[in-house]
Amino acid sequence: MKKELFGRSTAKPTKKSLSPEIRDCLNKKDRYILITFGFDLKPAQQSAAKTKLTKLLRACGYRAPNVEVFGQGQLIGQLSLFPSLSLAFQNKNDLSFRSVEEWKIQGDMVQVLQLSEDQTEVIKTVRDELRGTKFRHIRLIGEPGLGKTRLALVAVTAEDLAPRVLYVPHAEDFQRSQLFNELLRKDAAENVILVIDECSEKERASIWNVLRERRDIQLLTIDHGPEQSRDEAMIVLEFP
Repeated sequence: MKKELFGRSTAKPTKKSLSPEIRDCLNKKDRYILITFGFDLKPAQQSAAKTKLTKLLRACGYRAPNVEVFGQGQLIGQLSLFPSLSLAFQNKNDLSFRSVEEWKIQGDMVQVLQLSEDQTEVIKTVRDELRGTKFRHIRLIGEPGLGKTRLALVAVTAEDLAPRVLYVPHAEDFQRSQLFNELLRKDAAENVILVIDECSEKERASIWNVLRERRDIQLLTIDHGPEQSRDEAMIVLEFP
């Protein structure tokens, strides 16, 4: 730890000998996080490391340094809140999905948008249901060309929802994709909002049947309908 902070393991802890980047971080009262890649810290080890790090920085004159120590397990726990980032961190960013930021820059998603009162209400309903626990599958249906995909994008760009979103443009491709297999694994990214476009009733039934028991995955499917069936965990919204 001394080598990380001061450049050599025999260094005497002083503010002057502290790495310039770390010194600048602490002078700005920012948070310094030490991450041990390739090593998984047990809780006692993490606590002891944080105590030691704090002691060394106090010796440099920082009375209450804002610090943290993460091992692999703690880091993965933090990343699990952001599914697309978590998958990318595991070298799986070649899977067939888009993050909200990637979805936003599609040509048909950047046009000026004017919403009616009814459409605004649908956006609110989608957000409320994604934040709630009553329904884990939201089905958005309406005639082709009305802007269902754009409305869904607006709904999930809320700050508390966007980091959890994986957008899939075609349901048929999704069921044959590596992403589908990845999400079926028990240790896959958790806390996911999976948005699937062009999802016919047949595709919807097949996907929902497999993912229904995954309590850590919420589903938002989009299609022109009609939708003939539903269950107690699914809500169907007609696009106005």
